[in-house]
Order: sequence, then structure tokens, then C-alpha cells
Amino acid sequence: MKVKSWLVVAAAAAALTDFTAAYPEEALSGTTLSGTPMVVIRLNATQSNRGKIAVATLLPGVPDCCGSPRTELRVWISGVPNPTTLPPRVFTYIYPGQCGSLGPQPAYDLNRRRVILGNGLPGSIMWISRRVEAPINGLTSSNYALVLRTSPADGNVDIFCGNLKGNPSIETPPANPS
Repeated sequence: MKVKSWLVVAAAAAALTDFTAAYPEEALSGTTLSGTPMVVIRLNATQSNRGKIAVATLLPGVPDCCGSPRTELRVWISGVPNPTTLPPRVFTYIYPGQCGSLGPQPAYDLNRRRVILGNGLPGSIMWISRRVEAPINGLTSSNYALVLRTSPADGNVDIFCGNLKGNPSIETPPANPS
């Protein structure tokens, strides 16, 4: 279990390292180009996926052609329940509400493109990249929850959930003190 934890943390660190390499001044100050902090959220495994771990990062994305803000979402997961069809297909949603009391429908269905990197074999780390058509501040200041779910072929089972607001696992680097 500790080895998997370290692997997920290493994967998240690698992603943030890619960001710091591209934007060293912003990374040193702990903020992104727009001045908004990066957010790291630990996702909790559901009963059907006990023993697995996941982490998500939210970064401000490049605005769309009309100037509407976007958020880049990256998720690293240590595994899916057994038995799950390989390679696993994990669906990603942002629901209104909090884990344990989600709204009836997702506010954001992030499954137009389902790209999962990693083979899903035991001991491997999978990561998912998505774009949310909403500003990062709106997602983290309102009651939303990130939900990962297995495919319909695997029963549409919720496997991870993390609150985007009020999550004690949210880590935002400090703003530039100058």
C-alpha cells in the first residue's frame, strides 16, 4: 500500500514538475499564469474500490476562442475494482453537492474523450486528463464533487470521490508574498 501511495505522489509531482519547467517563475511563486493557485485534491476510494488511491490536480486552462475560462484536470489512480474489463474505462464527472450527497445529475460530464494512459494492470498507475469548461475558482468555491466511475459494461460503479470545496486534502501553494 505504501509503495502505491508513493507512486501516485511521484506521478503527481512529475506533472507539477512539467508545469514548473514550462513556467518557472509562476511555479516558484506558487501560482499559475493567471495568479490562481494550483489545487491538489486527494480522492477517496469508495467501498467497491477499497485499498486504491487517487489524486487530482486542477490548473487554470487556456480560455476558449470566446475568452471563457477553462480548468485543466489531471487524475492519477492506483487501480480499479476486480473484476474490471481491461483496459479499464473510467468515466469522469463533476457533480453538484458533496461526496455522500451528490446531486441527481452531473454538472459537468467530462467524457467526450476518454483517454486513459496506463494499462490498468495490478500495480500500474493510470492517469486521466480532462478539460472542464468552467473557471477553477468557480469549481473550488462552490459545492462540487469529482466522481470517477467504471464503464456501463462494468456496472457504472462509483470508484473514487473528492469534494472540490471544503476538502481538508486541498493544497494550494501560497501566493507570492511580494
